[in-house]
Amino acid sequence: MNRIARHSVTLLAFFALLAFCRADAFAHALDPAYLEVRAVGAEAYATFFKVPQIRGQPMALKASLPENCVPRSAERLEPRGRAFVANWIAHCPGGLVGGQLSVDGLVV
Repeated sequence: MNRIARHSVTLLAFFALLAFCRADAFAHALDPAYLEVRAVGAEAYATFFKVPQIRGQPMALKASLPENCVPRSAERLEPRGRAFVANWIAHCPGGLVGGQLSVDGLVV
C-alpha cells in the first residue's frame, strides 16, 4: 500500500471513530453560563439562569441574589438541550440597588 493510501485509511478510521462518539462527550467547562434578572414589578424580579451540561448533569454553579431577595417559586434546574435552565420570580424588598448578584462556583 502506498503512502497516500495509508494516510487515507488512517483518516477514514479516525472519522469513523468520531462518528460513533457521543456529542455530550465533547461538552466542557467553557460552555457559557448565563444569569438574567429583570424587574417585573415594584419589588419583583424575573430570574433566568442557564448552566452548561457536563456528562448529563448541570455544572455546579448557583445564582445568588442579594440577601433581601426571597424566591417565590423553586429555583429548580431542568434539562434543555446542552444546558440546564431555571426560571423563578424573586421578591426583593427595597430592590436590588446596593445588593450583590453573583454566580457561586466560578473559579478564576
